[in-house]
Amino acid sequence: MQQYPGAVAGGSLLVGISGFPADVDELLSAALLVHLGDLTRDEAKTLLTQAGNAYIDRFPALCDTLHAP
Repeated sequence: MQQYPGAVAGGSLLVGISGFPADVDELLSAALLVHLGDLTRDEAKTLLTQAGNAYIDRFPALCDTLHAP
C-alpha cells in the first residue's frame, strides 16, 4: 500500500481506487475486496491496521453498507 497509495492486494486481485485521500482510497479498495470475496474482513482489517489507515474505525460500517460477507 505504500508504493501504490489507494491500492490493496487481495488473494488474487489488486484493487486500486483513486480520487480521495489515500487512506479513504485504501479503505474503499479493501472493502471492495471483501465484497468480492478476495479477502476476509479480518485480513483486510489487518492490512489497513498495518498501513496505519486513519479511517480503520469506519471499515466495519463500510463493509456492512456493501453487504460484504
